[in-house]
Amino acid sequence: MPPATTIRSAGLILVLGTAAVPAAGPQTLRVLVDEVIVPFSVRDDGRPVHGLTREDFTVLEDGRAQTITEFTDDPVPLSAALLIDTGLDPESLEAVRAAIPTIVAAFSDFDQVSVYRFDDVVEQTLDFDDEIPILDHERLRDALDAIAELEPTVRFTESAGNRAPPPSPIINGVPTVPGARPARDRGRRVLHDAVYTAARNLSLRGEDRRRVIIVVTDGIAEGHRTDVEEVHRALLEADVQVYPIGLNVEFLVRITDSLDDYADLTGGILFYRGSDSLQGAFAEVTGLARNQYLVTYVSNNQPRPGEIPFREIEIVGRGDFEIDHRFGYYQIR
Repeated sequence: MPPATTIRSAGLILVLGTAAVPAAGPQTLRVLVDEVIVPFSVRDDGRPVHGLTREDFTVLEDGRAQTITEFTDDPVPLSAALLIDTGLDPESLEAVRAAIPTIVAAFSDFDQVSVYRFDDVVEQTLDFDDEIPILDHERLRDALDAIAELEPTVRFTESAGNRAPPPSPIINGVPTVPGARPARDRGRRVLHDAVYTAARNLSLRGEDRRRVIIVVTDGIAEGHRTDVEEVHRALLEADVQVYPIGLNVEFLVRITDSLDDYADLTGGILFYRGSDSLQGAFAEVTGLARNQYLVTYVSNNQPRPGEIPFREIEIVGRGDFEIDHRFGYYQIR
């Protein structure tokens, strides 16, 4: 897999992995019609910029100007998957525990929220409930409290004369013997598996909502079973934006982690936070995701017969703004 290519233009950052080359289909968003819908955020020195109009933006596709047919900045309810890394160190887990009230308060009555925890396995603790038209904040709090009350999971080792009992056979992370618990490996952190699982679930949500993943993690990803390219494909095909909150991420880990790739690939935004500044991050994330601009245009690029071209999208704004959005799609007719 060739290294990611970063393109910077007019305040726009596009991270293109293998999807920068049309042959790399797995990392692209495929659409079946020429109408293209692109939500995007505008920031100035990290702060959101509101009050802009259609005339403030130019949309380019493969370098060709497109005619904007629809423009809006109306708030949109969220279908949000909240992913909590329970392999975090004790200080970070305590910060997550203390932030639960602000996490719950960050979501509006009209949002939908599912919750997952992950370390060496992925577990969904709360699913979407279409039978409840208004978000049940108490139910959300209960799901988060259940995660916060988990005891640290430590893999048994043969030391000090103690031998671990043989683990029950595991299928998809579940013990096949009732009542048995699988041996846990704190060294494995299946971040990519968790993102993939949430993306597949979000793909089933209605298109009238903005699909987002909010993941709280220290960026360590080891032992995953899902190929990263497959995760990228699932995110883009489901039109999911990823908002990672990197908690107490060490400097060297920031250089090598995949959180920035997830955000840039999907049009989300990456936040790094310490234990003492985590609580305000959730309201900031949901506010940005809910209050985006949205443009619609009909592509004026015509593919040749039998061709499935990759179309690179660029939104250019007046002024030196930073604009975050997905980077493109494959045009299929």
